[in-house]
Amino acid sequence: MAEVLLELREVRKSFGGVRALQDVSLQVREGEIVGLIGPNGSGKSTLINVATGYYAVDGGEIWFDGVNITRFPPHRRARLGLARTYQHPRPFWQLNAQDNVAMGDLFGRNARERTPESARTAARQWLAVLGLEAVAEEAVSALTLQERRLLELARVLASHPRAILADEVLAGLTVAEAERVMEALRKIRDMGVALLVVEHNIKAIRALADRIVVLHEGRVLTEGLPEQVLQDVRVRQAYLGGSPHHA
Repeated sequence: MAEVLLELREVRKSFGGVRALQDVSLQVREGEIVGLIGPNGSGKSTLINVATGYYAVDGGEIWFDGVNITRFPPHRRARLGLARTYQHPRPFWQLNAQDNVAMGDLFGRNARERTPESARTAARQWLAVLGLEAVAEEAVSALTLQERRLLELARVLASHPRAILADEVLAGLTVAEAERVMEALRKIRDMGVALLVVEHNIKAIRALADRIVVLHEGRVLTEGLPEQVLQDVRVRQAYLGGSPHHA
């Protein structure tokens, strides 16, 4: 079995009187896609923000590759290889696609070894990996939503991550567009990168994930293989409406 790369141990986070995360523990292993599902307000995005250092935890610990990163700021976590994408892509609008990806290379895990020239060369390679070489010189504003989501993945890949936390990377896409992004995620997994994917599309996450974790009211409700989790009566009641055809 692959080594545990990212681990949350009894993590707690509250906002005022709202307990967003309550003693959440989970693991993500090298080269694994873990789907993170749950109803709106269950704590999924909060978990990503806590894991990547955008929110400080109220309790518990976060470990990455055997290092306790609980108190590390976001940039230190990123330098260790813990990266993220956003539900709404956040490109550098003033740069073209290639230079957006080059920024990931310049400020990523091996940043000290990079120059602007080498970063732009590497950016071309990452764009090609995700099928975006044709839009390398395009302004970000000219790209489709699907292309922007793939561009964000390419920029993250250019930072040489060991794990990527992807927040609703399929949102707003057609079935065909989502399949292309899912194929990109599988390709990233096959590179040995761990992925924690927050997603509402149950059909997609069933096809994509090696394992699924379900959050409900800030707690881990259950976890396991996709078919087992999606047939769990508690999951249907909490998230899928109780109807078998939803699972």
